[in-house]
Amino acid sequence: MIMRLHDIAFYFILFFLFGVLLASFKISFLMIIFCSLLAAAIILFFGVFGFFQSFSISKAKWIACLLLIAIAGAFYYVQFDKAQIEEIKINFDKKAVFEGIIIDYPKYGNSQDLVVELNAPYNGNILLKSRLYPQYRYGDKIKFEGVVERPAPADYADYLEKEGIFGLSAFPKIDLLGHEEASAVKSALFRIKSNVVEIFQKTFSPSKAAFMAGIILGERAEFSKEFKEKMKASGTTHIVALSGYNITIVGFWLFF
Repeated sequence: MIMRLHDIAFYFILFFLFGVLLASFKISFLMIIFCSLLAAAIILFFGVFGFFQSFSISKAKWIACLLLIAIAGAFYYVQFDKAQIEEIKINFDKKAVFEGIIIDYPKYGNSQDLVVELNAPYNGNILLKSRLYPQYRYGDKIKFEGVVERPAPADYADYLEKEGIFGLSAFPKIDLLGHEEASAVKSALFRIKSNVVEIFQKTFSPSKAAFMAGIILGERAEFSKEFKEKMKASGTTHIVALSGYNITIVGFWLFF
């Protein structure tokens, strides 16, 4: 079976990501190895003895190789996760003074959700919830006094861990120390995003502007509680998620 180079690269990446996905579900790494090797052995057995006419030994070897790539993906995730946890240095559950930089676009609603990368002597990213005003921006350097707690329950903690977030702090006292302390490229992109949202707000009614910002940019801060409930009830929440609807469009055109 002869495959083109870009097809080989595609399947290698696909199975590598599949291994990452399995490990992200907290499936034991040893279990992933066992199941992958068992599946590879069964496939090779079928290929060697020709149980299926269309299933040649070359195809069997190729699929078995891809299963080994899945093991490599799971190993990468486990090691990366371990390295992240080892680097975390946060004074949990004790009132302290922290400094850090906002490293993601703030999420606005009834309050602000800020992803903050802590500065020395601490290390790690936390999710900080603050009052709606004054509003902070990506790249702002802040100092806050409060308590950083470990995320709970376990499912929520696992979700945040995938995003590289290991602590929570709610409504601490915050002082702004400076602006533009992060990537200039991301700052420019986030400014474009803010300008586009403002254009929608000036052009459409509040509800339509919020919907347009949601579909195109994944921005849901202006959604009313009633509208969110209606989307949840109708199963259409995914169309305003960047990880869903918009990525589907990008993927479609890439495959095209």
